[in-house]
Amino acid sequence: MKLKNSKTLLFALTLIVGIVFVALVSRNYLLDISTTNKAPMTEIIHKDSLSTVRFGVVSRYAPRRLFQGYQPMMDYLSEKTGYNFELKISNSYDETVRQLVDGEVEFASLGNYTYIISHSAFGVQCIAAPLNVDGEPSFHSAIVVKDDSRINTMNDVAGKDIAFASELSMSYWMSQYLLQNAGITTLGKTAHFDHHEEVVQRVLRGEFDVGSVKDVVAESYLDQGLRIIELSPKIPAVPIAVARSANRELVDLVVKALLEISPGSTRGWDKEFSHGFAKVDDSDYDSMREILNALGHNPASWNEVTE
Repeated sequence: MKLKNSKTLLFALTLIVGIVFVALVSRNYLLDISTTNKAPMTEIIHKDSLSTVRFGVVSRYAPRRLFQGYQPMMDYLSEKTGYNFELKISNSYDETVRQLVDGEVEFASLGNYTYIISHSAFGVQCIAAPLNVDGEPSFHSAIVVKDDSRINTMNDVAGKDIAFASELSMSYWMSQYLLQNAGITTLGKTAHFDHHEEVVQRVLRGEFDVGSVKDVVAESYLDQGLRIIELSPKIPAVPIAVARSANRELVDLVVKALLEISPGSTRGWDKEFSHGFAKVDDSDYDSMREILNALGHNPASWNEVTE
């Protein structure tokens, strides 16, 4: 009886050892396959976490125009950098700044005013800006009227109804600068609209006598009954901006790609971004700070300009 029990015990032990041996061999074989044919899981996770780069843009135009004009640049950056660039259109100038500061987007096309304030409040940094048709990183704010209007100079604007873009756009502040220089202190009704195009359309419909918009917008309506009566001094081009904590390697890749853009390769792009880019730094926007100071506009915080 003891012999039989001993044989049974020996068989059981042998079976257990065999199962363990097979399991270990199988595990090593599977590990060999996974490490031979696939990248380590840490590398996969790291790559996936960086593969999509989000690019925000302030609501200077209606969403459809923003998508049509900016998506080609996203496609270009995706091709040049190897990352998947995703356009993120916001509903306001303020929302884009919040997205950038909160890490919801890695890059953003801001307006001059939103850049200046967010740089002071959050350390947002500018990295590049678009060139105009003359190869300069600048634009103008335009004062516009209907083609058949009797308003011909800034002096004629006194007492008239004026449509402005967002109070967070530099075009609005440049219009205030032009009005101040013309000595105009009395206006009719005034209103702000989300998009530059809406300002133009309100003027063309006769709802307002005068409008203030970016020059590239005004120029696109000259054949539709719009007329420019005044242009502001040069305004530094709208900056591409990043958060203070931005990945510098990624920023360098994007800057390199932007500087390599040639006008002949930008068919279908937003007109303002179709002539190439230049590197910029914060000091390039000092002239706009001086204009804001001349207007007595020195907000102490971001909340002060958005409340």
